[in-house]
Amino acid sequence: MTSLYIFPFRINSKKSKYQFEASSPTDDDEIKRLREQFLSDGVLPSVSELFLVAALLSRGEKSGKFKAAQRAMQLWDESFYARESRLDLYVRTAFSRNKAAEKERESQIPKSYPASLDEVLRLLMPHKKRSEDRMKIYRDYIRDSLRVSNYMEQGNWSGKPFESTPIPTDDEIGKIIAKKKAEGFSESWYATTREFFLRWFSDYEAKKLSSRAKKAATAKWKIKNA
Repeated sequence: MTSLYIFPFRINSKKSKYQFEASSPTDDDEIKRLREQFLSDGVLPSVSELFLVAALLSRGEKSGKFKAAQRAMQLWDESFYARESRLDLYVRTAFSRNKAAEKERESQIPKSYPASLDEVLRLLMPHKKRSEDRMKIYRDYIRDSLRVSNYMEQGNWSGKPFESTPIPTDDEIGKIIAKKKAEGFSESWYATTREFFLRWFSDYEAKKLSSRAKKAATAKWKIKNA
């Protein structure tokens, strides 16, 4: 399996071969936090559970009491190190993903404030190369956001379902976009917009992918049953 990340760790020969050190004190704190999180989440069996399974698997072995005790200690050690190895793998992967996400967040900071709408959209959608594509997606975001806002102000308190809230018109959306083009984004407003937009955008892209998959499946079914 090809690794997608480069792990910034230094192997410490004085410790277990499965243990590693971070490249900075801050990283070390994050690694400790991740280890504690994985342990508390119960994603791995305990050493005792592993030892019990290993002991049961080796029940057919014939040996004296002393050798049996030695074998038991060996199984215990192997259970411990196997668990540590898997735990370190989980921590390395999570740590590296967090680092990559942090680096990506840092690359999405405007050069100055107020940031223009064009710059904000480039930062939020770096993989969308055409400005018209970015604007179309932003218009969809404004439409959804404005509809939710209208629902929270009106329909939510009246007990009406969300579907009863009218879809904002192109004119309403255009006025908001024109205002953001004129005002730009302050540092705090950019941070707020980024948080909500990226959450929305992830769901937006997932729905588009699902829609394309359904259309492809329907087309294939029609060809097969023609």
